[in-house]
Amino acid sequence: MMRSLFLAIMLIITASTAHAQVTYYDSVGYVVYPEARPSWVIVVIKITPRTGWKWNDEYPHKFIVEKYPKMLDKYFEKGAKSCKVSFLLPRPKKMTKATIVGKFSICSSIVCVVLRDQRFQYKILSTKPTKENQ
Repeated sequence: MMRSLFLAIMLIITASTAHAQVTYYDSVGYVVYPEARPSWVIVVIKITPRTGWKWNDEYPHKFIVEKYPKMLDKYFEKGAKSCKVSFLLPRPKKMTKATIVGKFSICSSIVCVVLRDQRFQYKILSTKPTKENQ
């Protein structure tokens, strides 16, 4: 009886913690459509570690644009508390989605966490006016 009660409690604890998701950072993303270059689009993601966490400078970060026809340029900028990644992309003829996939690490005073396959999705408007663009 005592053993089955212990197993039942362990199953409840395991089930409740398996779905708990820790968020280590906040992110803000946006898309810029430069007036001077209507055939370009700039996709920006800014990642800020939450209180008690910091960017791990010793771990190599990597950000890519997944399944997008072409990337013209990429820029990474690390500030005191956050980092910003910008991608210069050709603006599509049809509305599409761009997915930025990142791999990076952030640390607390005790432990470092490697975050793989972090996905940020953006809607990219077409160069031609459509109902979706307006």
